Amino acid sequence: MADTTAPRTIADALADVARRQGEEQARHAAELGEVDQEIASLRTAMANLQQQLEALAKFRDELAARVDTVTSGTTRRTYDAIFHALHEQSQALSGRAAKVAEAARDQRKALDASLEDPDIRRRLDEYGQFKHHVEPHLASFPATYRKALEAKHAELESELRAALAEHAAPPPPVVDEPVLVIDVVVAVDAPDEIAEVAMLLLPVVEHVQTGWSEREEDLQTWVAARAMQGIYRVCHDFGLPGAQAMYGGHQGLLAVEIELGSGDGAAVKKALQATLEKVFAEAPELEGAKVRISARPVDVDHLFPPEDDLGADASASGAAEVSRAG
Repeated sequence: MADTTAPRTIADALADVARRQGEEQARHAAELGEVDQEIASLRTAMANLQQQLEALAKFRDELAARVDTVTSGTTRRTYDAIFHALHEQSQALSGRAAKVAEAARDQRKALDASLEDPDIRRRLDEYGQFKHHVEPHLASFPATYRKALEAKHAELESELRAALAEHAAPPPPVVDEPVLVIDVVVAVDAPDEIAEVAMLLLPVVEHVQTGWSEREEDLQTWVAARAMQGIYRVCHDFGLPGAQAMYGGHQGLLAVEIELGSGDGAAVKKALQATLEKVFAEAPELEGAKVRISARPVDVDHLFPPEDDLGADASASGAAEVSRAG
């Protein structure tokens, strides 16, 4: 059987090439269109992200400004919190001082009443008679009689000394009250880690020092005296026996500064805290008053109001209200 398939013509072959080339061009054009569309989409997205980035950067700057404001506010709030607590403690200590003074008066009355005890009165009379009527003539008595009288008088004197010992040095008054816990604030100004100035702030009225000659010694005086005992002991331990304290008032409370000029700042602060608490714990008059005192270390910057406060220039140096003690 004869082959009826006719061979392709040149025209057909060229037409087929043209058709395939057109299809490829169309496919490439479609792909280019998709890529261009994707690029445009990405550029739009990048523009949106840039706007978001700029917005976030602006918001971050605003937050950073708020942080600075909060930090500044924290310094002020810390300062206010310290003094608010100390003023509350000062009022409580004043109330306890009144209780201690009352207990001391009751103690003195009891001691005075004990002098009316018949036995003590008898011994006092015997003692007086010996001193006024017998002792001036002892030398003329026979030796044996004189020794017996002297021995009897020595025995009587010993008994009276024991009976009247509390009158000469009465024990600290004791109050029947709950324990009052207060703080003494401790700070050390130590630029470059060298302790230059130690500072104490006590919950006692500044009049304890500024008006010491006008007021009677009381519980607040005892607290201040024990605080000075502690700070001078630390000065001695750090080789500064000649250090002089400066006293003054700050917001009506007693403030103390003492120049050091040497020693590691952290070590001095630690020593102050430990020594003060030991001195306070060992004080019998504070134990009787049921007062427990903690030494509370704080940053020195928190003892004075922020410099942007009104009137800060009067206290920013930390010594405006403090005068050197005599």
